[in-house]
Amino acid sequence: MSLVSSPSRQPLIKTLFYLVGYGLWNELFRLLIITLVTFFLRSTHPGIQKLGEILGSYELYSLMIGSVLFVLFLCLLNPLTSTTYEEVFTPERFEGRFLSGFLQGSGISFGFTLAFLLSGFLTYLGLLIRLEEAPLNMIAILFRIGLLGLFIYCEEFIFRHKIYNYLRSYFSDFQTILVVGVLYCGMKRLQFDLGIMHLITLFLISVSMGLRTLNDQDFVKGAGFWAGILIIFHPLLSLPIFGQEFQGVLLLKYQAPQNLNPETVRIITGGVGGPLASCSLQLLLLIDIFKIFRQVFKKNKHRHPKNKTKENL
Repeated sequence: MSLVSSPSRQPLIKTLFYLVGYGLWNELFRLLIITLVTFFLRSTHPGIQKLGEILGSYELYSLMIGSVLFVLFLCLLNPLTSTTYEEVFTPERFEGRFLSGFLQGSGISFGFTLAFLLSGFLTYLGLLIRLEEAPLNMIAILFRIGLLGLFIYCEEFIFRHKIYNYLRSYFSDFQTILVVGVLYCGMKRLQFDLGIMHLITLFLISVSMGLRTLNDQDFVKGAGFWAGILIIFHPLLSLPIFGQEFQGVLLLKYQAPQNLNPETVRIITGGVGGPLASCSLQLLLLIDIFKIFRQVFKKNKHRHPKNKTKENL
């Protein structure tokens, strides 16, 4: 029997298919967006710097749309890919798990923001939506929120459902969570120009989502948790994520107190890198991981109680 058809090799081959396929899909879709933008702007003759800024503003949009189309493509290829629409989404799972996870993630974002506002690390500069421009601004913000939520949901389906379930054939549950976390960070490094602080945060959020997947046997609650964090930070509070800027509903900006070292402030708050580069958010995620780990441990303990009786010899 060949290695390709060997059952023991199939999960690894499928994992490699999703990783390579999704990575290539992202790069090809990004190249398509760059080509289209450059084509439509050729008559204006923008400078290299200006063109780079314009392409950078479309980078996150290209990734968000690309991820949604990738999962949709998998569903359309069924039964070749064994991916169904019900596997990706059902209203019951969305209402029962995604919204619950979204509230938990929103709580972390609001707690982080409130603490920094009270401590003076963040400054509130006002409401960005003007009355005369409200309809267009709200459409842009709602579009950003919707795409960001779909982006997170589709990526979680790929990593915390497909790849996670394939790798469970080789590793224990907790080992699988860590391995998928490394693969997830590698994909994010390919998608964005991220530093070590971003990658640490992404690994912690990946572990948190993995534990939620293990606890519920479903990726949806973890997707809601991550969506709650990013949507509150980015489209609502105008804080940067993955190096991407956006003018949302409220405008918050970092400021460094004069009595503190700027480098210390950057580590605590994330600075221009945004909250995902902050050790404070990492601490909150560690607390969240510990809490979810306890829930998983208790559930497994009740599911597999130790037999305290001994056989009579």
